[in-house]
Parts: sequence; structure tokens; C-alpha cells
Amino acid sequence: MANRVVPALLIALLVIVHAQLWFGRGSVPSVSQMHRQLTEQKAKNEAAKQVNDRAEAEVRDLKEGLEMVEEKARAEAANQAKGDFLATMSHEIRTPMNGIMGMLQVLEHSPLSPAQKTQVEIAAGSADTLMRLLNDILDFSKIESGKLDFE
Repeated sequence: MANRVVPALLIALLVIVHAQLWFGRGSVPSVSQMHRQLTEQKAKNEAAKQVNDRAEAEVRDLKEGLEMVEEKARAEAANQAKGDFLATMSHEIRTPMNGIMGMLQVLEHSPLSPAQKTQVEIAAGSADTLMRLLNDILDFSKIESGKLDFE
């Protein structure tokens, strides 16, 4: 039994010395004082953890918001590029189509056989249909980009 008492006394002595150093007092704190201080420190740690958790959640929310803003900007840029492409291609195709339609009109007023007149009319009708389609594409791209002017 004496063997057990000595280590227990040493442990008790170490706890007392440690408590004196820890609390910065010259006297030995009571168990209730130590309990109160530990409880207060635990409450402070829990409050700090909650603040940290809220801050981390806010950072996550901000990152998600930033990602959404970036994704929206990329989508708008892609949409603008598509509209620009449609407008450019529509103009690039309409220019030669105007030349084809003009030449077909010249042919219509030239002396042609009945079979040739029929062929020119079919070609002119097809060119007219294609030109309407190109105009519709151009109008659509203008609507998407907000540049359509009503007459």
C-alpha cells in the first residue's frame, strides 16, 4: 500500500504545482474554481468553433456565388459569340446570294426557251427561299443580342 501512496502523492503534488502555474496565483485553486475555469474555457472554445464554422460556411457560399457569376459570364460570352457568328455568317452568305439573285433576274429578262425559263424560275424561287432563311437567321441573332430594330 505504501507503494501506491507515494505515486498518488506525487501526482497530487504535480497537479497542485501545475494549477498554481496555470492560474498564475500563489495559492492553490479549489476544485470548484478549476472546474469553473475549465467550463469557461470550454464554452469559449465552443463559441470560437461556432464562429469558425459560420465563417467557413460563408466562405463556401461566397465561393459558390463566385462560381455562379463566372459560369454566367462564360455562358453570356458563349451566347454573344454565337450571335456574332450567326450575324457574320448570315452577312457573308447573303452577299453572294444577292449576286446570284441578280443574275437570275437578268436571265429571266433574256430570250430563253420555255424549258430554260422554267429552270430559271425554279432557281430564282430557291434563291428567294434561301434569302428569306438567311434573313430570319440574321433577325434571330439580332433578337438574341438585343439589337433588333423594329420598323
